[in-house]
Amino acid sequence: MLTVGVKENYFIKIRNLYLKREYEKLFQTILEAPKTVGLEEALKYLEKCVIEKRLQWLHENL
Repeated sequence: MLTVGVKENYFIKIRNLYLKREYEKLFQTILEAPKTVGLEEALKYLEKCVIEKRLQWLHENL
């Protein structure tokens, strides 16, 4: 089982790549996920990033 620090670091890495719009590196990182946190977990992190971005947009534009 992975420590919380490893999962948090992986989320931060995915979030940074998403926010920088470095999509090629982002998807490479996600494809490497089975070796670290697992593919399902990595996709959950990406989903969280997308939701955060959409909520921010909604907050700014309502």
